[in-house]
Amino acid sequence: MPAVSLFAFAGGAEKIVLEILRSARQLTSGQANIPAKEVLNIMRRFPRFVPTALVGIMVVFANGCVDVSETGITPPDYDAQARVIYTDPALSTATLSLASGPSYDSYTDLPAGTFGSASGYTTYKAGIKRIYVKRGDGTLADNDTTTLTLGTETVSTLIVLPRRDTIEARILQVVERSTFAVPGIADSARVRFTNCLTSKDTVDVWRIPGASAPGIGSNNLPYARTSAFFIVPKDSTWRFYSTRYTGSTTGLGDTVSITGASNKQFTVVLYDSLAQLKVLVVEDR
Repeated sequence: MPAVSLFAFAGGAEKIVLEILRSARQLTSGQANIPAKEVLNIMRRFPRFVPTALVGIMVVFANGCVDVSETGITPPDYDAQARVIYTDPALSTATLSLASGPSYDSYTDLPAGTFGSASGYTTYKAGIKRIYVKRGDGTLADNDTTTLTLGTETVSTLIVLPRRDTIEARILQVVERSTFAVPGIADSARVRFTNCLTSKDTVDVWRIPGASAPGIGSNNLPYARTSAFFIVPKDSTWRFYSTRYTGSTTGLGDTVSITGASNKQFTVVLYDSLAQLKVLVVEDR
């Protein structure tokens, strides 16, 4: 059987517990050269380690085939998932490059995309990353980088924002959920809006629940911000549209329709200019 490390102690403490467990293992496998009383003598000499050793002995007797390794437990992989949405009209084609490692000298390219597109999800090593934006020809689009954290076992959307100077943020990270969590909620769909307009205008998001009259859903949604979730009940269809943040009721861009369903979650990205507002609806993982 493969070796299993039951405990990870430092120095002599580990050796004491391992000696007790090996003796117990020999007794159960018929290989014992040590009388059972010797095992008891070891336990009497080191009473502080008896509770730990007893747990291990119970596992040995229960399974009869547990080997003990001195190498310790192999740590799990710490991964994160991310996709990319490209909303900068100055980049007809682009990609992101993640730099990681102690000296940020290990590079991984994310899927390339065009203006107004979303990539699929890819799995990466979790941790702090420096992100470089590259044009389609591989040259750097910016002279600086963005530093952010891809959290362990999280799913994120990375949005490449339009940019006028180095003071403005280049990457907007929207964390969707933990990979251990069930997406969305039962008996309803969730939908939220992200403002990525090149004009940097603030907008209102209106909702139309079924046949009801329109009502303000998200008042005053600034640039590079994401709204709270709207909850759309199962089997009902809600429509959403955006307006200027001036009390106007004139819709801009396309109307978005979302039908409620269990464990469905959507992100709606508002992009391009206010005069030519476009919407991209993507389902979250």
